[in-house]
Amino acid sequence: MTRFQRARFANVIVAALGVAMLFPSCSAEDIRVRLVNGQTGEPVRGPQPVVLYLGRNHSAFLDGTTDIDGVAVFHLPDPLAEWITAGQDSQILYHCSPYQKNTFKTAEILSRGVIALNVCDSKGKLKGKVDAKPGDLVIFARPLHWWEKGQW
Repeated sequence: MTRFQRARFANVIVAALGVAMLFPSCSAEDIRVRLVNGQTGEPVRGPQPVVLYLGRNHSAFLDGTTDIDGVAVFHLPDPLAEWITAGQDSQILYHCSPYQKNTFKTAEILSRGVIALNVCDSKGKLKGKVDAKPGDLVIFARPLHWWEKGQW
């Protein structure tokens, strides 16, 4: 590489860094959806489909799959939607957190974390045992019983 080529390369790098510094707000926020068994409080292990609907009118959506620990990470697009609705989309799990009750303010999820309603814990045994950190959205599901599997 000649001295001229090195100087030109250095100018291109400096220009690229300058442009990148002009747009620091382009980084999107991440939300971690944790899929938890609504009866035991344990993570739902293995890959399960999860969906995030953006906005009150569900104008856009993001879909993902949970990892071995029951967590799916979503990179939210800019600009951030004010509301997010979350749910699992598995055919082998019962929805313990109904979609109608799973709409939350994005700012609340990002600032302190949110735990969705759990209709599978009618006696409240899990109350206070499941926590959410900032950026976490916890939703609940449980495996279908054998008699429920035939209904789907």
